[in-house]
Amino acid sequence: MKAPALYWHFKDKQALLDEMATEMMRRMAEDFPAAPAADWREVVTGAMRALRGHLLRYRDGAKVFSGTHYTDLSYAAPLEAFLRTLIESGFTPDAAARAERLAAYPLAAAAGEEMFAGHDRGFEAGLAAVVAGVGATLVTAGE
Repeated sequence: MKAPALYWHFKDKQALLDEMATEMMRRMAEDFPAAPAADWREVVTGAMRALRGHLLRYRDGAKVFSGTHYTDLSYAAPLEAFLRTLIESGFTPDAAARAERLAAYPLAAAAGEEMFAGHDRGFEAGLAAVVAGVGATLVTAGE
């Protein structure tokens, strides 16, 4: 397919990227568990593993996904369930939203050589640190 044909359907490159990201989210939402795990840490860990897995399935998946806006509300129900689990675990709505945003960047917690040697191990270590840190700083009620 050539650019002129694409732009018949999309007004510009950003609109195309927005639709691509929305379709990626639709496919991710299909893989979300029907019943959330009992522990918020399992929910966050599972969601971030699923997100990473989906982004790795696409060439430049993370680039396509970042900086885009969804073209429909297909993301809302899975996000609602995710945030509800956090709120039911003692997070305030603001803290739950912050935890969701922080959890999306688990590798940012890893530094230097760790980021470049053993990506899977680094991802898991970073994800565990983010989840532990979010729990230590944002949970307002006892578990």
